[in-house]
Amino acid sequence: MVLDQILIPYDQPMSVVRMLAEAGKPFPHPQAVHVAAQMLVRPLIAAWEANPPEEGSDLWKWIFPARAAATNMDPRSTNTNQFVTYIELARKARELLATGGGEPLSLDSLLNDLTLDVKLAVLVARLGHNGILQLIDRRISAAARAATRQEAEPGPHLDLLTLEATEAPSYRTMSYSDIRAMADPGVATIEEYLHGDPKAEQAPILKYFAAQWVTHITTLWDEHYRPALAELHRCEKNDIGSELFADLNKMRQDYVHNQGIASSRQSKNKRLNWFEEGDQMIPTSEDYEKLFAEVRAELEFLRKAPTPKTTPNRTAIKGTVPVDLRSMFKTTAAAAGLGANAALEEAVQLWISSKQAD
Repeated sequence: MVLDQILIPYDQPMSVVRMLAEAGKPFPHPQAVHVAAQMLVRPLIAAWEANPPEEGSDLWKWIFPARAAATNMDPRSTNTNQFVTYIELARKARELLATGGGEPLSLDSLLNDLTLDVKLAVLVARLGHNGILQLIDRRISAAARAATRQEAEPGPHLDLLTLEATEAPSYRTMSYSDIRAMADPGVATIEEYLHGDPKAEQAPILKYFAAQWVTHITTLWDEHYRPALAELHRCEKNDIGSELFADLNKMRQDYVHNQGIASSRQSKNKRLNWFEEGDQMIPTSEDYEKLFAEVRAELEFLRKAPTPKTTPNRTAIKGTVPVDLRSMFKTTAAAAGLGANAALEEAVQLWISSKQAD
């Protein structure tokens, strides 16, 4: 939460802004005011500009005073009092948010959260790959410096806890060669460097990152967003459907159950036709652009209350019986020309009738 991003640094024991304010001392110069504003004030202004609360809502009333204090700050004044006032208002807003329960869930806020969750999941996946490439680049640079200085080359293994090079392999290390083989398709030629590496988006590790975000989003959709949408639309969870998330779920099944190799189920996708049977399921930039466009289109569909689905008034009975009894049941049902469902229904009705008669 943005208010925590402001108040936690301010409340730190060694917070310079807090110590100056409590001592009643000014900032040493306007540049220090600018630095403090970037750390403590800019996050609230940026959050408000990106996603302002509905005017007149409780959320708007709670946060607006702090936002007004933020925008009215004089960057030329070294007086710390304006920061004290702003921090007090931010703290009050956080208390109101914690105790007031916030606004009732709205369709707009829910769909906005869904969009942000999809984007954040993709961002984490793509940054994860870049982070690994930076580790590789750092290792190459360190080796080059060592060669220039005629020093020992960094160790060939990466400690997964310290993220530092080490000489000896252990239960918590990976070799840089293994990491590079998974994360980087190969050393770029001069031509590829100038015009772009055509294999840059096909690193094997990208399949793992894709599996993570697809699994995360489909789980979040089914366990959080579908029930929440059902509550807002006053319908059953099963009434909430989405071709887009159905496509993602088919991808999830192949990531989880088919080692990220596309099966024939991918041909059944209606919106995200990224892979053909046998493909390694590594999304490209074009695929992600398609995803974001489809998410935007899906929001309009999800805004509308769904047509209730007609489902039979039937359910499964869970339990266990001896194997011999199960075999006798199936044999007797077949001899009577009944399917298992009809035979079980008749048996349960007879059992209930006999117990009620007792």
